[in-house]
Amino acid sequence: MSSLLTGLVWEIPEDVKMTPQAQVVLLCLTDRADTVTGCCYPGKKDIAKRCRMCVRTVFKYLQELEALGLVTTEVQRRKNNSQTSNLYPVHLRQFAPPPGKPLPRPPGKRLPPQNLS
Repeated sequence: MSSLLTGLVWEIPEDVKMTPQAQVVLLCLTDRADTVTGCCYPGKKDIAKRCRMCVRTVFKYLQELEALGLVTTEVQRRKNNSQTSNLYPVHLRQFAPPPGKPLPRPPGKRLPPQNLS
């Protein structure tokens, strides 16, 4: 899980024309991505379940993310040449703040912690 990459999703400027549904799929991918490589390999059924979409809809928004240059789909094959889960490198480093500057928090009001005891 990469909270760094998930945080970068909130830094994508508004001039990048991404639908809210594509953003949900991107958040799902970054939640599963390795922080160092930016890669993840969840199955489309898993993405669909987590995003509460059908598999065909996930495919549509993965194509949108690819067209925007935010994700690449790399088909993975087993030794017997059958397909397994795709590899999805996520390309968000261009939205990272300069070194030493922290990521801003996602939009929304923060509530103070509550004592649950």
